[in-house]
Amino acid sequence: MQQAFDTVLQARRYSQAFDESRGAAYMLDMMTLALLRDLARYREALRAGELALLSMAQNPSRAPVLHGHMAWLWLQLGQHARAQQALDAARAQPVPPPMRARLAQLEGRVLLALQQPGWTAALERAQAEAPLAGRTLLQSLIALDHARTLAPAAALAACEAVLQRCTSLRYAGAALTARLRAAAFALEAGDRERAVAHARAALEAPADVVADDIYPAERWLIAARVFEAGGRTDDARSAIDAGRAWVQQTAETQVGAEFRDSFLHRNRVNVELLALAAQLTPR
Repeated sequence: MQQAFDTVLQARRYSQAFDESRGAAYMLDMMTLALLRDLARYREALRAGELALLSMAQNPSRAPVLHGHMAWLWLQLGQHARAQQALDAARAQPVPPPMRARLAQLEGRVLLALQQPGWTAALERAQAEAPLAGRTLLQSLIALDHARTLAPAAALAACEAVLQRCTSLRYAGAALTARLRAAAFALEAGDRERAVAHARAALEAPADVVADDIYPAERWLIAARVFEAGGRTDDARSAIDAGRAWVQQTAETQVGAEFRDSFLHRNRVNVELLALAAQLTPR
């Protein structure tokens, strides 16, 4: 992920140096936004988003993609209303089929975060509109979210199918996300040993592998829940301590002051992670 970000920065410098390359500025700004968000460098990601919005006039047909990126960024910051506004802006013009599936997926996430009805229908719509060919990564990531609508055993099977497919295609980030989801659904299905195996493998993934399209702190929250349920208290505390440290450090160093409260208290994963950390901390 960091290597990809460095490559985009180099391309941006090139585009600024040569007039004939400046038409690429919008795409590069949008890629910078997405990479900074996925690296949890939220303050910088918002600035990149502002630049992309300013240069959007160069390529208005790509506006739905940019607004989709912004929606996912706002959701991670706990800014649900802004996330919904970004989705509304994305749908204000014609949207190509693959992007319709992505926007439906994001709508499902927003509704789920707000615990409002309709999230299941949104994810069903995303699954139905997911491209069947040529977009394996998008299809796989949507399938992982759609698994939430299934019974635990079926959800586990769906996630393990994505894990196998993405591993064979060397989509390391998507495979890591699939393993995390598989750990959570294995726990729900009552297969604690399988859940522990998936969670442990996820935590042992190489440091340079960033899970695709999942909020980073979920990695520790899922692992801690799995280890706690499996009677591995020390492992659960180690995972939740790492997650709490990441959330607190990120809030202090990567989130602007105006969004810090919502990041800590309205980002659903952060709320649940900090609550579990308090529960597992010895008194």
